[in-house]
Amino acid sequence: MRKVLTALIAGGGLVFAGEGIQVNGFLTTYFLYTGQEGIAEENKSMLDAGSAIVSISKKKGKLGYAFIGGAYAVPVVGFAPVTTGSTTNAFSGIPVAYIDYSITPSFTVALGRLPTIIGYETFATALNDYIQRGRVWNLQPVVHHGIRLSYDAGNISATLGVNDGLFSLGPNLKGTTFTPGVELGIGTSLGKNLSVSLAGLYIDNGALEDENDKRDYQGNLIIAYGTGNITVALDALYLNSGDDKTSDSGIALHAKYEGKKFGVAGRIEYLDGDNEKATTFTITPSYKHGNYFVRLEGAYYNPQNGDGVASGGFEAGFTF
Repeated sequence: MRKVLTALIAGGGLVFAGEGIQVNGFLTTYFLYTGQEGIAEENKSMLDAGSAIVSISKKKGKLGYAFIGGAYAVPVVGFAPVTTGSTTNAFSGIPVAYIDYSITPSFTVALGRLPTIIGYETFATALNDYIQRGRVWNLQPVVHHGIRLSYDAGNISATLGVNDGLFSLGPNLKGTTFTPGVELGIGTSLGKNLSVSLAGLYIDNGALEDENDKRDYQGNLIIAYGTGNITVALDALYLNSGDDKTSDSGIALHAKYEGKKFGVAGRIEYLDGDNEKATTFTITPSYKHGNYFVRLEGAYYNPQNGDGVASGGFEAGFTF
């Protein structure tokens, strides 16, 4: 997720010369239909804003900042679609907002609402390779309030931070129970095409009463290989949660081809844990022309115990 958001912050868009300020974003709409049984027919489809996002950032000099704001849909494979407004409210209209200071060319400290270092996918449709997020992503954190120290020496990087765990302070900083977390990550580039990163998050959930919200620790491994127009990545997650120490694990395999106009992304997932055993399949072809793009998607969620759920839809919009 951190890689995707970094690309948004450092990508194209409007640049204010001499100030180092950059503005860019997305405006999209999407439609999604699910064949999930047991819900009303009117709840099986959704036409809504996909991503209406603006990023404002400054990286020039020692002091920088980044703000990402707007509305964003967060559909997940196998779940009925919900309104963009309700998913935006979960993390507020400003899901990312932080300042950073470069102590040295290699060391940076950041403070504020930070994107998680765990996971390959991200929260907004337009920032993701797919319209629907995967079930592995659904097990991972999204953003945290905290402070983070980062080290980057080119082919090796490391991260250490403290935060509010699974966003326990809430979007308005009024969370009733603060659950502190500690994050640690390390990454390396093995040659020009291969990268490996390992990240972990430990959360002290001793004050929580809801066992479903207790996640003591998570471990995440990402291996990515890119050459030319093709990227392949492995996203593996293990989490241990609750007083009874239930555990869940999942592996997502991503593959993407991105040409000048046509592209296609595919995802296969396998989940095996105390709370979910399932596989998912997603295919997302796309077409772009200048700053405009459109993409289709078909997906299938196949739980070990229960009926499979097919879903599909489209997203169209533009970037700036």
